[in-house]
Amino acid sequence: QLLQSFSLYINKLMSKFIEAKCLSEVTYLVHKKILNLKFPIVSNFKIGDLSNYVNQCPLTIRFQIEGLTSIFIASSISISYILLLLNISYKLFLLVLLVTLFIRYLSKQLYPSIRKFSQEAINSEVLINKKVVENFQGLRLIHVSGMQNNVNDEIKAKVIKHEKILRKKARKLELVAPLISFTPILVICLISFFFNIDNLKTNNLLPILGTFFVTLQRLNTRITSILLAFANLQDNSSRIKRLDEILSIKEDQ
Repeated sequence: QLLQSFSLYINKLMSKFIEAKCLSEVTYLVHKKILNLKFPIVSNFKIGDLSNYVNQCPLTIRFQIEGLTSIFIASSISISYILLLLNISYKLFLLVLLVTLFIRYLSKQLYPSIRKFSQEAINSEVLINKKVVENFQGLRLIHVSGMQNNVNDEIKAKVIKHEKILRKKARKLELVAPLISFTPILVICLISFFFNIDNLKTNNLLPILGTFFVTLQRLNTRITSILLAFANLQDNSSRIKRLDEILSIKEDQ
């Protein structure tokens, strides 16, 4: 446990160092890229859109690094639990593996919807940001023309639409954890179905099963972390895609 705690600290510390380095480098690269683009190209973008590219860098990098780090740490710790389960009963472990793969398959079906709603949320967020910046730039004109109510109503409509998209995404994203947490319960149900409890008592298998399920519960916690990290990476994929869009524009276009 001491070694595991120390390893966890080192991994977390290193991931934060990498995150800090990537954040500073990518933010600088995006800013540099925008300034180096020829004016006819950059003039096609709204000010709010350009500022969003830069402002989204920290969030995008943090989510990506945290997701990858969670997968690495949870996977490395899971190996010890898997070896212990195999040592207790390889037959029960095969049953757990089949159930886990089934749950993994179900959770994976949610990924396309998560990516879709994530992309819609990013697009909606960009539109709101563009409009807010435009409104601030044109404050004098808005006040002179008495358009405050109209402008506020327009922003209100956009944020309500954005809220609905976020709700749709949340319904899909938050299904992942309950699906994964169902794994131990399903395993217990299957064992109860295939094995007679009195037979288990007669053969003194209940203590072994108790140890097996405690270990399984700990392994399931790590698997939950891994699959949730994958789901969060799917959610972050639209931000990565948007970041790649600005960085992939050729400066000599």
